[in-house]
Amino acid sequence: MKAILAAAVLTLAALPAEAGEINFVNRAPVTIQHLQLAPAGTEEWGEDELGDADEDSLATGDWHVVEDVEPGLYDIRLGDGNGGYCVFRDIEVGQLRVDFVVDDGMLDACPNFDR
Repeated sequence: MKAILAAAVLTLAALPAEAGEINFVNRAPVTIQHLQLAPAGTEEWGEDELGDADEDSLATGDWHVVEDVEPGLYDIRLGDGNGGYCVFRDIEVGQLRVDFVVDDGMLDACPNFDR
């Protein structure tokens, strides 16, 4: 699990507001259909940050910013649109921007994610 978290590239940029942002970047050779956040260690998944329509997805090379994220630890769940998912745990969000870059190596740990 530590290798997965180490593979996530996290960079920081100053934001003026108290809430943070997560900039999701897809560098994996798959399209991400669903993106949800939950307080770390819970199963309280929030709404799909990519929306519900088929065209609301994160193709290879695309990025999506989730704004106004309260500072804290979060679990991130990515879905493939076919019932498969991949969960990344304990991602820290503060009063800064966090870049969460998904690459193919990260998805290796998620055998049920359709690739």
